[in-house]
Amino acid sequence: MKIPSEGLTRTAVFAKLEQFKKRSHMDAEGKKKVSFGAYRWMGLPEIRALVENSAIEFLDSVPSTNSETGMREMHGEVVSMIGSLWGSNEATGFMTSGGTESNIIAMYVAKSMAASGKSMSRGSVVIPSTALTYFRKACTLLDLEPISVPVKEDGFTADPEKMREAVRKDTIAVVATCGINPWGGIDPIEEIGKLAVEKSLYFHVDAAYGGMLCPFLKDAGYEIPEFGFEVKGVSSVSADPHKTGFSICPAGILLFRESDMTKVAKWEYKTESYASLGEGLLGTRPGYPVAVTWALLNYLGRKGYTTLARKCMQITEDFMRDLRNIPGLTTSSMPKINIAHASSSVVNMEKVHKRMVEDGWYVYYHAGKPRGRDDVIWMCMYPYQESTNPGLLKELDKIMSDFTKTGAKTESREVSAAPVGTKRRK
Repeated sequence: MKIPSEGLTRTAVFAKLEQFKKRSHMDAEGKKKVSFGAYRWMGLPEIRALVENSAIEFLDSVPSTNSETGMREMHGEVVSMIGSLWGSNEATGFMTSGGTESNIIAMYVAKSMAASGKSMSRGSVVIPSTALTYFRKACTLLDLEPISVPVKEDGFTADPEKMREAVRKDTIAVVATCGINPWGGIDPIEEIGKLAVEKSLYFHVDAAYGGMLCPFLKDAGYEIPEFGFEVKGVSSVSADPHKTGFSICPAGILLFRESDMTKVAKWEYKTESYASLGEGLLGTRPGYPVAVTWALLNYLGRKGYTTLARKCMQITEDFMRDLRNIPGLTTSSMPKINIAHASSSVVNMEKVHKRMVEDGWYVYYHAGKPRGRDDVIWMCMYPYQESTNPGLLKELDKIMSDFTKTGAKTESREVSAAPVGTKRRK
């Protein structure tokens, strides 16, 4: 395909854009059968308008430009607010493009600090087997060996004792997750923190899914364990405001307990052209995600975010409860955040997922052992899904009935008798 010799009219361009939009998953009015978790502003017109307006105001902003003094001030306030949210008024860091960049940088800092003053050709990182796959990308890029440790069977969370046993002489870091996909759990971060202190290891918490949700769930009365800088031993925490922070992509954030760690991540090398190579991996990065995140933090405040967090969790709980009434479907564990899932001991979930996509339902699929507890479909739950979930559950019921050749209602297998969701404090 070639660039048109003469440009199209503005009307023609937008007509074509509308066609592309109709063939994508996006539908601002929720007319398509979407249950994907990406369209978090659907049904929230005030928030969507705030996002659009603040993004447009800073559409041409480049934070690395010296003239962007206002942008730098906004960025500093975002870092300060989220640091406070995670239990530290001293934490420093910067916004990133998302979890992948954040995790790569955290591992780079861990390796750099371990190698300070001594030669180190390689090293290893102990990670739970449920940690995001992007840690393997980080290890590949940094010539680190990932040591994957099996997780507990009662919730797919990390096993601190097995992680301790996996630590070697060349281990430089340990990793934990706050918001494990696809099961919505939280690793025992306080216990892993003790391990990090005991072994003098760098400890990174990947809170891509939970970091912008869990503090507000605590405000709403949910029992959420500490995951941030309140935990002794935690070196860095990352999260994605473009998930449950309701910000725009690409908006991640990475904060460090100690300012020396942040300095390592800023690549401050004086060259003929530059005094600094900039924060993070990207050189030129957009400023509008900073502006949108700042606007949302100030517009919603803790009260507004708590309302959204409570809504997301209530929808998740309702979905998981109704899911148990569908013959053949099970839940592998009970989510602590707004990630819902379904597995089956009688039908391969890959087949279920394929049918759902064919019928217009866009959900995630985690490929595990067929008919096992780790073979699941899953989705993040946002407010708009209160209206789409009834249709989704009906579709799942139909698909399961077709596959099992029976419409009879039978009791679905549960992992435990614990109530769906997380208990609230009395």
